[in-house]
Amino acid sequence: MKHSPSTPTPQQADMAKVYDNGAEAFQAEAPGLFSWRALGAPALYNALRPTFEAPNLEDLRWLDEGSASGRIVQFLIDHGVPARQIDGVEISPEQVALAQKAIPEAHFRVSNLATDSLGDGVYDRITRHMVDEHLNGTELLAASKSTLTALKPGGKLVAVFTHPDRVKFTEGDKIQPDGSYVTKFPWGGEGANYYRTPEEYLAVLEEAGFKIESTESLQITPETEKVDPSEYKRYMDMGYQGLNVRLAVTAQRTL
Repeated sequence: MKHSPSTPTPQQADMAKVYDNGAEAFQAEAPGLFSWRALGAPALYNALRPTFEAPNLEDLRWLDEGSASGRIVQFLIDHGVPARQIDGVEISPEQVALAQKAIPEAHFRVSNLATDSLGDGVYDRITRHMVDEHLNGTELLAASKSTLTALKPGGKLVAVFTHPDRVKFTEGDKIQPDGSYVTKFPWGGEGANYYRTPEEYLAVLEEAGFKIESTESLQITPETEKVDPSEYKRYMDMGYQGLNVRLAVTAQRTL
């Protein structure tokens, strides 16, 4: 299991400040990103479609981990989840303030997934989009244990994050022996990320107590060209054809 470096980078030492500084830019840029529209949103929809179509949808409780300025919460609302039934937790106070202003009916709070309790048996579904790669091994295990506890028995976690194949392709020479590397964000600024293989990731979830229900590797296929032809071409020119770009995992609390 990967652990944080003995000498943390400034980004690791104060990740909240990193996301505070980019809060407004993220809010403006994130909903329109090609990777979100072509990969992230469809992956979440496919994993959650049975829940969106459930007759008791309005009664279910939801939590979005790493909720930032509310992109995933808005996605859930757009698919029929009542805002009042959704909580969001985020390490950045600035992002939380933006999210609460944009979606006042939902409930957002500042929280550190690696150290704070999320409740016990509260939620039916928990989403975690583009969060896991920002946590070192110790933090990911702690966050996953807390997530498991927060779910009701039978509840599910749906996580979507950067595929390790894509990390190797774009950041390979930056990856340190412990798996850490610093990357630039599409909306500006940079922060610490962590590389782990799919097998290592699934082992963390299983150690936390989850039963893995499904995994899916996502690529930029020709069908995604209609999302944004110029962005599709840009990714193809960079060599993304046939590359796994996102990994989607659904895991369940069984007891």
